[in-house]
Amino acid sequence: MRSSALLASNRRDIGHGDVLRTVRRSAMTVLAGLLMIAAWCFFWPDGSLIGGILVSIWSWLTPTPWLHDHIGPRVVEQGMNAAVFVPLTACLVLAFPHFRIWVWWILSALCSCSIELFQLLFLPGRVFDPVDAVFNSIGGILGSILGLMLLRRILRARARGDSRRAPVLGGRRRRVPGNGFRAASRSHRAQETREVRCGIPGLPGSRGRPHN
Repeated sequence: MRSSALLASNRRDIGHGDVLRTVRRSAMTVLAGLLMIAAWCFFWPDGSLIGGILVSIWSWLTPTPWLHDHIGPRVVEQGMNAAVFVPLTACLVLAFPHFRIWVWWILSALCSCSIELFQLLFLPGRVFDPVDAVFNSIGGILGSILGLMLLRRILRARARGDSRRAPVLGGRRRRVPGNGFRAASRSHRAQETREVRCGIPGLPGSRGRPHN
């Protein structure tokens, strides 16, 4: 609830600030690369090649005999299934922050089931395994939570930056409800402009008389 309220209060700022625009573009760029890697992993027709890569990763992660005995290749495979979806959904949350987090949970489950169904119907060299879909979904859930946490940190850092740039009036920062410090800054600049114009003779709206 708290995170939803935070995002709801910042909906107007999402996509309009320079910082968030940069974050969204960066997330989309990273997402494009991750999608190509994930497509190769999930839709490569030769399952033996993917299996050989997983065995190599397992050997690298278990350099001692004790680890070899207690961590099997199947454990590493399921961990990799979850790990692939973590950065994907995290980048999706950062690239499209207007969606609710539960939308990404549902999409993760649907994509996971669709991948396994596609392998069953069109890739004879791959093995259909519902457990893979479960771990893919878990990775999607964890990735969406990670993306939401990063988004909250970005919004809070931006709010702190706005508060530091807010004008100080009477020893306190002036805050206007609704638009916050940004509206206060605009009001303060307009007031300074009126004061300057009133003090310079010859300008429209000035109180002084022009010198001859």
